[in-house]
Amino acid sequence: MPQTKLPLRIRGYMKPEGDHYVSVCIDLNLVTEGDTDKEAMEAMVDAIKIYLSYISDQPEEFNKRIPRKAPLEFRFTYHLIKLTVRISKFIHWWKEYSLFERKLYPVKIRLV
Repeated sequence: MPQTKLPLRIRGYMKPEGDHYVSVCIDLNLVTEGDTDKEAMEAMVDAIKIYLSYISDQPEEFNKRIPRKAPLEFRFTYHLIKLTVRISKFIHWWKEYSLFERKLYPVKIRLV
């Protein structure tokens, strides 16, 4: 039977720390670093591939090791970054498409 590739959503974030970048995967509890953001991301992709390769060799361990959640501090940081990005996108949208400047307002439509 042919193997099918399932989409795998892995969450994480990257941040500058001193003179290098740190990449954190909150779903597999992996941390990598690099001199640039690109190097840190490449290191994370390699770490994820190695980890998934190791797990795939031990099917009985798969359900025990995926997901392997990171400590609460890392998960909290991820969600804080995600919330900050969403708020900044909303603020940008609000400035660009202000409902009051464009005189947009909700209406109720009755169908008879």
